[in-house]
Amino acid sequence: PAFTDGERDLLKGSSDFFGLNYYSATLCRSCADKREHLWKNVGGYAGDVGVMMAQDPAWETTGNGWPVVPWGLRSMLLHIQERYAPCGGIYITECGCVLEPEAQIEQDRTEGALTPQPSSVASSEPEDPCETIRDTERIRFLRAHFSAVHAAQELGADVRGFFVWSLLDNFEWLHGYGPRFGVVRVDFPTQRRTIKASGHWLKDVALRRGFNAPHRSEQYRGEPF
Repeated sequence: PAFTDGERDLLKGSSDFFGLNYYSATLCRSCADKREHLWKNVGGYAGDVGVMMAQDPAWETTGNGWPVVPWGLRSMLLHIQERYAPCGGIYITECGCVLEPEAQIEQDRTEGALTPQPSSVASSEPEDPCETIRDTERIRFLRAHFSAVHAAQELGADVRGFFVWSLLDNFEWLHGYGPRFGVVRVDFPTQRRTIKASGHWLKDVALRRGFNAPHRSEQYRGEPF
């Protein structure tokens, strides 16, 4: 919509903060001269932006096929800071991944594993606080993205918060209960919760108010930071 100069002045700086959901990134190349072809063969969105999108085949991917590109988060945060300089700072309102250990992937393939039951009929088996699930790849993912945020902060990005998606395995709007983003595993038939290793790692980050930067051997391909 069109805005008057007065309306623009009212809008500037009126938001409480800039919220960003970040999961992945893509490479783009300009195809502005081929928009008609894009509208016809790819779809309206591609025609509107006038670019072709692709991913580097060398990039690692998550369990649901999304490329892992932590340096894209750093670049996005710096762009937001430079372009908008939000007065309330930047909050990463979602960032997480589907990276479950193979044993849990196999468990989810059993019949009924992804069919939740209400707590009234679920098993009363007690939860074991000492039990855990070693989702080390999720820890690697989070460490890389926390490091990307720190790198952006060092270059001037006013990042004030980071919300990991998600606390619990949940219902994903497009794919149901299959993709597990949680740092706490939910056994859907029994509603039993198990804190994953990534959940314990996050607790330690909060208690220590910091974390160890990833070793070079743990870093993902792409731009170093």
